[in-house]
Amino acid sequence: MNTPAQSGNYRKAFFLALIINLVLLGALGLAWWRYHRPPSDKTEAQPTSAGDVAAEPNAIAQAQHETQLVPIQLTSQRMQSIGVKFGTVSPELVAYAVQDEHYKDLPSRIMAISDAFNKELHDLADAG
Repeated sequence: MNTPAQSGNYRKAFFLALIINLVLLGALGLAWWRYHRPPSDKTEAQPTSAGDVAAEPNAIAQAQHETQLVPIQLTSQRMQSIGVKFGTVSPELVAYAVQDEHYKDLPSRIMAISDAFNKELHDLADAG
């Protein structure tokens, strides 16, 4: 059994750990706030005429350093170094899952679905 002195020590250790955690949480919150706030705007008003631009060399230097962004189209092949891999469901599973009145037996239904899958996959491969 715990004596009152031992439970008092546990209680003190708990409160000490709680205080330390709260201090660390406050420091972490302060660091996050400091590094994620928007930068203060120390520049003055933007120049409005050509004479103002010539008088301010920083504006010209900033205009030269800005790069024009070119729109690009990301395809799944370009996003992966090894290409895109995909799979299909087996025609047998589809044949078991669908119900139809055209095909009377299961093997003919599986063959028809296999032919349709084959045609679609070949069309997909031809399209690139």
